[in-house]
Amino acid sequence: MFGYTKINTENRKEKYLLTIDGNTVDSRQYEMRILSKNDKICLTVGDADLFKKITLMNFQQFLETFNEVYTNLDIIFDESNKSFFLGYLSIYTKDCHVYCTLSLDYKNRKWNQSCSIESHQKEMIRLLESRLRFLKKIDNIESEGLSTLALYFTLNDFETPIESILAQYFSSFKSAYYDAIQNLKLENYSDYILVNFNFPDEIKEACTQYLRYFSRFLRDLGIDIIANPIEQETGNVLFSVTPKNQEDALEKIKAALEVYLQLPSNPNFNTIVPLGAEIAVQRLYSQIQHFQSQLTLARAEIQLKEATIQQQNNLLQQKDALISQQSSLIQFMKKDDDETEAVIEGVFSLKKFEGDWFNLELPEILRRLKKLIESQTSDS
Repeated sequence: MFGYTKINTENRKEKYLLTIDGNTVDSRQYEMRILSKNDKICLTVGDADLFKKITLMNFQQFLETFNEVYTNLDIIFDESNKSFFLGYLSIYTKDCHVYCTLSLDYKNRKWNQSCSIESHQKEMIRLLESRLRFLKKIDNIESEGLSTLALYFTLNDFETPIESILAQYFSSFKSAYYDAIQNLKLENYSDYILVNFNFPDEIKEACTQYLRYFSRFLRDLGIDIIANPIEQETGNVLFSVTPKNQEDALEKIKAALEVYLQLPSNPNFNTIVPLGAEIAVQRLYSQIQHFQSQLTLARAEIQLKEATIQQQNNLLQQKDALISQQSSLIQFMKKDDDETEAVIEGVFSLKKFEGDWFNLELPEILRRLKKLIESQTSDS
């Protein structure tokens, strides 16, 4: 838990030190001040480890302790292009709400992509506005040597750790960065087709193999192409199709690709290939059947994983129930060992019997038998 302690310096000025679970944090890692109106902390963080510890909190916990946390750690999204990075990040509270502002910065002189910074920023804005939760607005700011996208968020998820929400945002920034570059390439070049796919991990390999067969599919139609599916750093698969003969119209290839991608999901697929069809048709049929079988296998593996997880959850529930029963039994066994039950009042009684490896609760047995007999007598 975060807090602070107050000390007096040599010149009698008050100084505040940040604490975690009562332990003082190295003051070289931050700068801080305390708001007099609510005693909350305003913190500028210069240490990555300290910032990570703060982000383990959820926003409800943040709201109770901090007024603002600001950092400027320059997080790089693309090691091959360090001219694009996260500049500053500020999380702050106002009127019992939590807000976040951050900057995506471009170094003008070091930008090494084929598209311009201006066009990339426009495409980034379009992508981020359609993908990000809680995004309030994006400003485009120009300063000496830097072009900046300033993003503003209103955060309404108070239960999820800050770290998890920021990880989602950073992943979105990285994927939008690459997607913007590829989308701009599509606009600038007209001699090939470029399609971006986002396949689940369980079926990515099967889908990539099916994409590779597209070149053979077109060859059987009389069109030679180079088909190249490439897995990107973001996990997406970028599929490029380039005709070997420039006379082959890209529109025809696009139409063929649309048909090819829809074939495996055709509900009448098993009935559309007649017996004795030509080799090209049978080859395509075989390829699609193989792809469908891989998808079926992947679905079975997913269902097995889900069933295993469900089974583990059931076992945990059974374990909890058993622990609860054992606890009740222990409480029962803690009854007074001298407890007795009268058989003939004042003459003969039963007490708990203890063997070498067991205890026999004779008083309880007799009580149960008495109740049973009494109930049967009253019924009769």
